Amino acid sequence: MSELSAEQKRELKVNGGLLIEDVRGSTGRVDLRPGDVILALITRGESIELRTTEQFNKLLAQFDKSANVTLLVRRGELQTFVTIKVCPTDGE
Repeated sequence: MSELSAEQKRELKVNGGLLIEDVRGSTGRVDLRPGDVILALITRGESIELRTTEQFNKLLAQFDKSANVTLLVRRGELQTFVTIKVCPTDGE
């Protein structure tokens, strides 16, 4: 995962977001794909716009490891919600 460059933000017409570069592990259970852009994390009815990987990791660290969180994901021209299970990141 990486932060969007200024050019990528301009092209996508977004203020922030995190680009999925690679998906490891059990990809069949998580509907995230390389090229997806995570725009926001939704929790308790609040949408938190994502701007940095550090911000994203800090947000995830606040959840119980068995919790599910919902992400607003842009895939091409479409936006969709993807629910993932929070798990240890092993330092990443």
